Amino acid sequence: MNRRILVIVFVLLLLATPALAQDTDPVPPTPITVEEAAELLLAAITAIGLGGLAGAPVTTFLVNLAKRIKALESVSASTIQLVIGTLLTALFWVAQRYGFEAQFNSVSELIVAAGPILLSLFATLSGSAVIYNTAKKAGDPAFGYQRPLPATPREFVR
Repeated sequence: MNRRILVIVFVLLLLATPALAQDTDPVPPTPITVEEAAELLLAAITAIGLGGLAGAPVTTFLVNLAKRIKALESVSASTIQLVIGTLLTALFWVAQRYGFEAQFNSVSELIVAAGPILLSLFATLSGSAVIYNTAKKAGDPAFGYQRPLPATPREFVR
């Protein structure tokens, strides 16, 4: 199987070589001025800094949500973090490239602002379910009370 793949890659490289040939001499790259280099360096530092500051809370929140998915129980948290971080970076790049940076930033700010609220709601619902099931098993009438089910559908309608 591996030999077949190597043969296919070799044949593809042989076929692609004429397409990579140049008819003229290569044009030397134009030198970058000091101002352009400074702008590129500043843009890189800004992207790294803002990406870390803005992307970290969103990534953390989404990773914590993804850890709760049953299908992802066997996947490590670092792998989930890598995938989500890569997707967010790609989405940010596409949004920035096509002029939707402000919209992307507003959505990420909404996720960061709503994150603690949603996690609090999830913790409240999970905690109350655990308390109820524990009290129900123990027979506690205050916390483990279960309403009797109606005998017929007509009783339920009342």
